[in-house]
Amino acid sequence: MSALQIPRSVIKAIDGKRRAFFWTGEDKCHVSKCLVAWQEVCKSKAEGGLGLKSLEMQNQCLLMKFVDKVLDSSPAPWKDWVCRENTLLDGSGTSPPSFLWRILNDELDRYRSCTLVVLGNGASTSFWFDRWFHDKPLAQSFPSLFSHVQGPNVTVQFVLQHNFELHLRPRLTSAAEAELTSLLQMLEQVQLSDSPDERKMHLSATPFSSRCAYSMLVDSSSNDANGLRVWKTRMPNKVKVFAWLFFRDRLSTWANLHKKHVQPEATCSRCGSASESWHHAFIQCPFIVDLWARLGVDLTAVQETDDLWTIDPPSTLGSEHWSSVLLAILWRLWEARNNHVFRAERSCVRVVLSRISDDLKIWRHRFPVHARAGLDEWRTFLVTCNYNSATASTLDALE
Repeated sequence: MSALQIPRSVIKAIDGKRRAFFWTGEDKCHVSKCLVAWQEVCKSKAEGGLGLKSLEMQNQCLLMKFVDKVLDSSPAPWKDWVCRENTLLDGSGTSPPSFLWRILNDELDRYRSCTLVVLGNGASTSFWFDRWFHDKPLAQSFPSLFSHVQGPNVTVQFVLQHNFELHLRPRLTSAAEAELTSLLQMLEQVQLSDSPDERKMHLSATPFSSRCAYSMLVDSSSNDANGLRVWKTRMPNKVKVFAWLFFRDRLSTWANLHKKHVQPEATCSRCGSASESWHHAFIQCPFIVDLWARLGVDLTAVQETDDLWTIDPPSTLGSEHWSSVLLAILWRLWEARNNHVFRAERSCVRVVLSRISDDLKIWRHRFPVHARAGLDEWRTFLVTCNYNSATASTLDALE
């Protein structure tokens, strides 16, 4: 991946295997079993994805590392071989470029968008296309002037050593004349040195790396609040992936399966009184209402999945571990639902509360030592709720 550009057909075939294994554990799967689009899965966790690597973008970033090595000042015989008749900066050559050279040239623009140049002797810096003077390349800073350039592939060293020769067309427009005057004033301040040019990442000013380049290319200003909360918890990955699907409303409830024409009806199999949407399966079903009531949690204001983060935990407990406990509760509620659907097992409230308590006991070692006491308080609270539930069931039986 760091030397050859992988054909899109190959990437598509590999992604098909990855997608099938992720959703079903098999080599192939039908698209109906893929609960979330693969492009969404490959987004970063901050953007609402799972952080899986995009093979196409990863391939591009590794090839950019190859470009970085070619432009580096350190000598190497292989660089002389690759650029024996063509160079990345001026495009000169008397014969058709090699296959590797074409790959490098294809990635050059992307590489330049991620890097800046600390100017040295200017021999390996493109005058128009590298980011070496302003925060933007000169081709973008002076667009009117650049539109008159006949030979744009020149180095900074060439321009400064040849009396600011820019290879311009005659009869410039007034806008180009104004930009030329401004540019020449700026160039008078530039001084070359004997040291080689140094390239760094544009945002971090650190040496180039494929990892940083990948982060820059996938970076987005739109963050997913639910994703940030889910991945910040100390729950196991299986619970986090479940929560990721839950907050995207991608769980295989009867309502969602009915929308996909997989299930003929959307009616809840436990109560048979309403469509089994996420809201019914986790909030409104009579069995679920009883469990939340025993926990003392008021869900009347919950209309969207996001609202679950804002509800108040029981008054006797702090909110420090509420996010983790909430995911544990949702996880066991979904398990109880699946046991009823696929195994015909009816789980009572006491069983679910007991399993949630056991989960917190097992997973407490995922938390820092100083935070385990608060988690133990939650376990004590769940045991108390379970005892009250058992007492209530006994009294009901006696009556």
